[in-house]
Amino acid sequence: MFELYLIDLKGINMENLNQIHKEEEKSREPIISNLESAVELCRLPLHNTKRWWNLSLDHQIIALLAIASKLNKLPLAYTMDNTSQNHVPMRVVHNICSSSHTTIQKIVSDGIGRKELVQIKPKSGDKRHSLFTASEDLVQNFELSAISRA
Repeated sequence: MFELYLIDLKGINMENLNQIHKEEEKSREPIISNLESAVELCRLPLHNTKRWWNLSLDHQIIALLAIASKLNKLPLAYTMDNTSQNHVPMRVVHNICSSSHTTIQKIVSDGIGRKELVQIKPKSGDKRHSLFTASEDLVQNFELSAISRA
């Protein structure tokens, strides 16, 4: 039924074997760290800022665009006129995110309702919430979570 194979260890360099084992353990460390972070995130209440902005990739993209704009560091590729880095245009969000128009509008309007996104009323043109940025609270929450990961 079962055959027993004996391995001749005379020809194996134990130092190389130990090195391979250490490298395998190091490659597992980021995986375990990511798993622990995900589990910790899932255990937070839904109203928690960190959890809410990590519900989907679209939530994450919207939050990061808003934070970058609040810090006046929004990449020019994500602006409408290649100059205004202090606000996020909804048109750009619709081009980047994969959710439906309605879902994206809901995420942004919920963010405004949570007071984590701030609506910017343009001086001319469309007066609906077509421009937004992050609130100070969202930026601080992001900075605190970045510090805790370091």
